[in-house]
Amino acid sequence: MVFTVVLGNQLFESWFDEKPDQTEFVFIESREMATRFRYHKHKLILIFSAMRKFSERLSAKGFKVHYLKLDDETLPPEYFK
Repeated sequence: MVFTVVLGNQLFESWFDEKPDQTEFVFIESREMATRFRYHKHKLILIFSAMRKFSERLSAKGFKVHYLKLDDETLPPEYFK
């Protein structure tokens, strides 16, 4: 099994060429990424929205997708520091 971490700038159609039974995708809306650079807040909304839509497409094609949203309550408190 291969786990592939996909960032907001890696939403490539070529991921659909992977085999669903051998690849799982991990999407993380990273506060660190969002604050490291001076992104406009509207751009961040578009990036995270695109990530969510892309992960839904992968899931619909039979891939197992793990998605951690920035506001996910299951994330440990230290994740937000």
